[in-house]
Amino acid sequence: MLWVSDVEGLKIINDNHGFEMGDDILKLIARAREQVDGYLFGGRFDGDKFAALILDESYADVERI
Repeated sequence: MLWVSDVEGLKIINDNHGFEMGDDILKLIARAREQVDGYLFGGRFDGDKFAALILDESYADVERI
């Protein structure tokens, strides 16, 4: 399953605090998603979008997070 989500407010953080802080927030999100069973890999997809590839049987974990 490809999981794509919008990181709401990331543009505002980038504009007000710089891209380094925005990147740090994305890294925190990535670490949290790595806790999902079946997580394969993920990263910034486009702008303020984050994508992760997750095994299909882990859908319940994805909903929980």
